Amino acid sequence: MAYRTPIIIETYAELHLAPGGLTQADFFEVVPHLKSRGFAGVELASGGLQLEVKSAGFPVPRERQRVRCWNADRTALVQLAEDLLVVNLTGKYPGWTQFRSNFKQAEEALRSGVKSAEIRSVALHTLDQFRIGRGVYVAERCVNVGGGFVPEWYRGSRLSFDVHLGRGAMLAEGQNEQIEIGVDATSDPVGVRIKVGLHRPVSQDRGADAILEKLHDDSTAIFEDLITDYVRNDIMGGVI
Repeated sequence: MAYRTPIIIETYAELHLAPGGLTQADFFEVVPHLKSRGFAGVELASGGLQLEVKSAGFPVPRERQRVRCWNADRTALVQLAEDLLVVNLTGKYPGWTQFRSNFKQAEEALRSGVKSAEIRSVALHTLDQFRIGRGVYVAERCVNVGGGFVPEWYRGSRLSFDVHLGRGAMLAEGQNEQIEIGVDATSDPVGVRIKVGLHRPVSQDRGADAILEKLHDDSTAIFEDLITDYVRNDIMGGVI
C-alpha cells in the first residue's frame, strides 16, 4: 500500500550464501558487475574481527573486510561481506519497485561474478519512524493496541514503552521473525519507531526473488496491523 508521505527511513535485504560461497577474494569478481549496473562508488570497510584457530591451536584475530558499492546519488548501496550480500536503500523511500530493481541487479552481479554462488536464504528488514506532539500522544493513537502485536495492557498509556517480539530459530526451524516497537515519550515531540525483520530460506520452487516478494507482503501486513488510522491519515497523508 502506497502513502503520500511514507515514514519508512531504512530498507535492506540480505542474501545469505552457503559457507564459502562468497569469499573476500571473490569480492573483486563481483564489483565490476556492480559498477556496470550503476553501483560505481566503491569503498572498503572493516567488517570487524573474527577469531580463527591456527594449526598451533591458538585463536588468532583476523579482520573481516566489507566492500560497499554506492549508486551515483548515494541513495542505494550494495555491500559485500563473506557469504553475505546486502542491498540497502537510504534517504527518501522511492518505492518497492525501485528496491526490487536494485535487488535484482545486485543478485545478477553476484551470479555473474561468482557463478557457483549458492543462495541459502533471504532476509528483509524495514525501519519506520514518526513523531507526534506530546500533548496528543497516547499509545493507541500511535499503534494498534489490542491488535495482533501490541497487548491491550498499553491502552491509555502516555509513557514510553517497548515491545519486542520474535519467533523461529533460523538454523533449526527454517525461519525467523522479529518485531520491535519503541516509543520515547520523554521529549516533545514523542518519537515512534517500528522495526520488522523477516528471514526465510530459498528452495528449488521459490528462488530469492520470490522469497523477497513474500517477505515484503508479510512485512507490509505486519506494518498495517501495527499502525492506526491516525498514522495512516494524519501522519502519512492517506493512501495515494
